[in-house]
Amino acid sequence: MQALIVEDDLPLQSFYHQVLQQYDFDVHIAVDGQQAIAKLHNIRPSLIILDIRLPYVDGTHILDYIAEDDCLRKAFVLIASASQEFEQEVSKVANATFLLKPVLPDQIHEIVQLLQEHGEIDCD
Repeated sequence: MQALIVEDDLPLQSFYHQVLQQYDFDVHIAVDGQQAIAKLHNIRPSLIILDIRLPYVDGTHILDYIAEDDCLRKAFVLIASASQEFEQEVSKVANATFLLKPVLPDQIHEIVQLLQEHGEIDCD
């Protein structure tokens, strides 16, 4: 399965990457909103870990992009933010979960378990 980490904080990127590799994800990384949208043109991840406060294009716009795409809206989206003011953003995508930073490995594990129960997203 593929995963996309959209995070500009390098230690957090590394943390998410290490946790997802334990579950054999093919992990892609975007360090800003522009990179995230470019990557979402080319890959169809089953899991997206999304920071909200990003350079160039913020996470709320990326959520809008995901919600408007018939395939991407099936992905599990873990929205991670240091501020609860963005918690309502989860309503944009059916399989979205909001987590307040710092995110713990067990929280990611719960999302991965849900994803494994549903299987990879099918866009055909």
